[in-house]
Amino acid sequence: MLSKDEFQFDCNNTLNDQLLENVYVELEQTPDTEGWLILHTIPLEKLPFGIQSTTYVLLKIPSTNAVTGTFSASLKFKVRDIDPATGEFEGDETYNDVFVLEEVEITVADHVQPMQRTNFAVSWEQIGDRNENEDTYALSTVHTLQDAVRELIKCIGLGPCERSDRVTEGKNAHLLLLAGVFRGGHEVLAKARLALDSVDKTVTMNFIVRSDDSTVSEIIGSAVD
Repeated sequence: MLSKDEFQFDCNNTLNDQLLENVYVELEQTPDTEGWLILHTIPLEKLPFGIQSTTYVLLKIPSTNAVTGTFSASLKFKVRDIDPATGEFEGDETYNDVFVLEEVEITVADHVQPMQRTNFAVSWEQIGDRNENEDTYALSTVHTLQDAVRELIKCIGLGPCERSDRVTEGKNAHLLLLAGVFRGGHEVLAKARLALDSVDKTVTMNFIVRSDDSTVSEIIGSAVD
């Protein structure tokens, strides 16, 4: 199973009177990410005005089955003042600054690579039901089948197959076919049978997940909760 995860942070300097140096994102663990280790940070040496560039943080994934969690995040950098009219430095000194970012959330979808299966039915039978996970959910936050499809794909990261992400207008039922690979190379297939109550606009879903690993099936299945 993969032991590392990489975060990419795209940075853009919007201040025309400052050159930012040694720019990086500092992640700090929260109680639900105590098992994750921050291995390495790759800073930006310089970030001029109007330029977008990228800094990275490499994490070690816990040896447990931990998949989700949050980190507090801060953007840290050194500031060198510049005269916007001439582009010349205003002195030789730099000073440290920090900008508090929103929390970084690790979700199930971050561990999934979406895939396509041109003949889903054959793949479904080949993988078998040995590690199948099935449950039924009431999707209280969506009120159309198309919204349910979009939110489910976003939540679990699997890719739609056979154009099943397109819901025919006026239909009250839909079958969504999904495929992908979970970290460590585990194949995942899923069927989501969606039904819309035309009166109260509630959506229910029967969700079946198959994988070559029972734990992976449980992780994907429980991501909807």
